[in-house]
Amino acid sequence: MIVMAQFSGAGSAAEVQCVFCTCCGLGICYWLAEGGSLGSKKLKDVESIIKIVELDGKELVKDYSDEIERMLGSKMKSVKRLAESAEDADLYHEYNASLQFDYYNSMLINTADEDGNYVELGGEFPLEENEHFNNLPVNTQQSDIQVPTNVYNKDPNILNAIYNSEALNDVFINNFQKDPTLTWQFFGSSTGFFRIYPGIKWTPDSNGVAAFDCRNRNWYIQAATSPKDIIIMVDISGSMKGLKMTIAKHTINTILDTLGENDFVNVIAVRVNGQGSMCNQAIMLITDGAMEDFKAVFEEFNWPERRVRVFTYLIGREMTFAQNTKWIACNNKGYYTHINTLADVQENVMEYLHVLSRPMVINHDHDIIWTEAYMDTV
Repeated sequence: MIVMAQFSGAGSAAEVQCVFCTCCGLGICYWLAEGGSLGSKKLKDVESIIKIVELDGKELVKDYSDEIERMLGSKMKSVKRLAESAEDADLYHEYNASLQFDYYNSMLINTADEDGNYVELGGEFPLEENEHFNNLPVNTQQSDIQVPTNVYNKDPNILNAIYNSEALNDVFINNFQKDPTLTWQFFGSSTGFFRIYPGIKWTPDSNGVAAFDCRNRNWYIQAATSPKDIIIMVDISGSMKGLKMTIAKHTINTILDTLGENDFVNVIAVRVNGQGSMCNQAIMLITDGAMEDFKAVFEEFNWPERRVRVFTYLIGREMTFAQNTKWIACNNKGYYTHINTLADVQENVMEYLHVLSRPMVINHDHDIIWTEAYMDTV
């Protein structure tokens, strides 16, 4: 609907007359003096370059809708091309435990040692300021790799996965050529590395640490799993003191960091009140050892369907009751992991996401997940 509105300024003879669309809020305004003579003059001055026409609101909304659909559709096609390329590369790759492969590490590029030679995993990586990317120095012909400080950047799993993902370089460039409105394109790996296009120089924090881990970002978690109902049960017996309790608390915080706005969680709880997500349901048991396997409990409440997965985290170096802890996880479609130190927490906690994502992978689900607005962390 097109509406004309007229407003009078307080203590002024002049008035403002506006014509605008109630659907999109677009319109024009012009001044009217008393009697309308000035308004007529002003309108006459601009008659040659503008005109006021009545529009069909429904048609206008449909046009906007079609344009948004085209814009989002092109983004979805770009993502699907990346997914297909990554899957093909992984399908035909044979794992090589002794693989030697140099790649561009975004923290090390263009870095030289005392002798003026480029450091390992560095190398010359041309960067130019680009207005399309907020005037940041980038390389639109090449992507590069960010690896968190807590992940060994030459681990065989990392090297094999990075080698696989090299196939994405051409897809990144092709996507950008087909849709120049694209900005950043990413690939987050379950091994912990983060491939960025266009390539950039990654700046660590003041301590020289790259704390960013793509696996903790909402877009990664939401795409890797469906909504979850989680109960975190923590052993607070007398043996769980000192360092063990510190590690347990850090484990809880790390699990909580992997949850999103569509997940439901209770800490130290045995019963969940209200409605949950009713998708993935899991219990996280954090303990320094289970004295029994509680088979009777699981037989009564969770078997044979095993709707609730049980993930167990064994804290500390003591392995006396490790077998029971492992049995609980393995017999309830979960995952068992042993956490010795604070440094082990991040990598071990992430394993539960891999388990919850397996059904989606097996079913070949390729749903496009639209997250909330994502602010650059780079």
